[in-house]
Amino acid sequence: MSVGIDELMKSRKDNLEYLRKKGIEPFPYSFAPTHYSAELKDKYESKLKAGDHTKDKAIVAGRVMAKRNFGKLYFV
Repeated sequence: MSVGIDELMKSRKDNLEYLRKKGIEPFPYSFAPTHYSAELKDKYESKLKAGDHTKDKAIVAGRVMAKRNFGKLYFV
């Protein structure tokens, strides 16, 4: 069974309306980092080893410095 473009668009608009009524903005217009990567490196470099985890949470921002294509798989 195929869905027409009109039905698909209506479904997407309904989903957007539902999210917004729940107080969720599906397309946020801002991003607020909580830490710089250098701060995290300084804080955890001597405390964590490869594979270790922490319950701390951080939001960081960065820039893509390289992109590698392996067929259908991309690494950035």
